[in-house]
Amino acid sequence: IKNPITATNLYTFLVAILDFIVLIGTYVLVMMIVWTGFLYVTAQGNETKLTKAHNALLYSIIGGVIILGAKVLLAVIQGTVNSLLAP
Repeated sequence: IKNPITATNLYTFLVAILDFIVLIGTYVLVMMIVWTGFLYVTAQGNETKLTKAHNALLYSIIGGVIILGAKVLLAVIQGTVNSLLAP
């Protein structure tokens, strides 16, 4: 993991912070999916527990898309700023 404090400009600082967040978020996402699998297995046909497991999987996937989408959003914003600042 790079030290974000040594960044020379705001963009590299934000990229370093975002890379760290994506790294941690990926581990959390994997653990949430494993936990959801555990919830499915322990539900044993109980509709309430199956609904809880289904919601946990849905929210885990939505969180993963948001975390990974942040990287794309940063690239889009950086491209827009660069095009506005270009002479």
